[in-house]
Amino acid sequence: MTSFTLDSLDALPAPLLNAVGQHFSNDESKVRAVFAPWCNAKFERIIDGISVWKRQNPWSFERAIRESVERDLEKFADIFSTNRPYFACSEITSQHILTSPYPDLLNDANYWAFVSQTSLGDEDFFRQRMEKPMPLYDGKSRLDYYCQQLSTPSFSMRLGLKRPRDILFQLWQDIELENSGNYR
Repeated sequence: MTSFTLDSLDALPAPLLNAVGQHFSNDESKVRAVFAPWCNAKFERIIDGISVWKRQNPWSFERAIRESVERDLEKFADIFSTNRPYFACSEITSQHILTSPYPDLLNDANYWAFVSQTSLGDEDFFRQRMEKPMPLYDGKSRLDYYCQQLSTPSFSMRLGLKRPRDILFQLWQDIELENSGNYR
């Protein structure tokens, strides 16, 4: 389904089409939601999961929509507005494109996900969080620490037990812990 476009919305499975239809009145916002990486899903996109969901039984698919997608769409509906920044993506148009200043760690899509889903769309705030020294990392910034994690694969990464997106998921958990106020 890599050739998905605004005209392909009707090809989405009915439960998913209903879920995005409940939250968005325009097709471009719907497509943005389908193509966006989700931090809490290890940066998977809804579009990537459709083929997996279709192989499962319909009850499983609908349950996944109810328990995950609808909850996230409700929580983050405003980030898909056509007047909000987005990452470069051939399937949509955007007046304001976010580009990652950290290409060694975050591609543009994942950078957009972090800024939008962890920092309320405040790019400067997200950058400060990434670049400030952290006592937990012996005074290194999150940026330096997680870039080092990616560049020096651990034993579990060499065995294929841990993937780069697992490191990004750890970064997301780190920021969410700080968001909760329980960070030291």
